Amino acid sequence: MKAMILLGINAGMGNTDAASLPQSAIGFDAGTVGIPRPKTRIARRPVVG
Repeated sequence: MKAMILLGINAGMGNTDAASLPQSAIGFDAGTVGIPRPKTRIARRPVVG
């Protein structure tokens, strides 16, 4: 639950975005999320942890 809250705050993700996030889209070393927003296809700003 904490991870979903942080994704919502830092990356502007909603419930569906966080639930359907593939593990391959997460850059664990760089702390980034590499998927665009589903509706507009605009790239998200990197999440730096």
